[in-house]
Amino acid sequence: MIQKHINALMSTFLSEKQPQHFYQNFSHFPNLKIFAKNDVIFREGEEARSSFLLCKGEVFIVKQKQGDQYRLIETLNSREILGLPPILSNDAYTSTAIVKSKAYTFKVLKEELTQFLAEYPMYHLKLAKCLSKKILHYERMIVS
Repeated sequence: MIQKHINALMSTFLSEKQPQHFYQNFSHFPNLKIFAKNDVIFREGEEARSSFLLCKGEVFIVKQKQGDQYRLIETLNSREILGLPPILSNDAYTSTAIVKSKAYTFKVLKEELTQFLAEYPMYHLKLAKCLSKKILHYERMIVS
């Protein structure tokens, strides 16, 4: 039953015609996670077990420098996927996600994402586009 919900959620989230507040249609899902300002969604170095669909709010993606110092990598807004690269590459999180403003997310376990992609291969290209945008963003950061 959960996988059926995940399939509906992912296909809606990745849709080009996603309604602005679509997450309200899925508010009864058990994997809806609401984070308050300054909450940490995941930490750099932790085993990546889930990705998060950011439906509303803002999240800082930071890298730890020394001690308690962090470097801001980017600020994510609605309709972004957090933690996707380490999930797909079977790696640890390479950054920390800290909530800037109250965030509504859907937690998608690695196994659920894998099952979704196996059942709906047409979404591989959409996820590849998401990852390509990230790569281009980071390349621009390196150059500047």
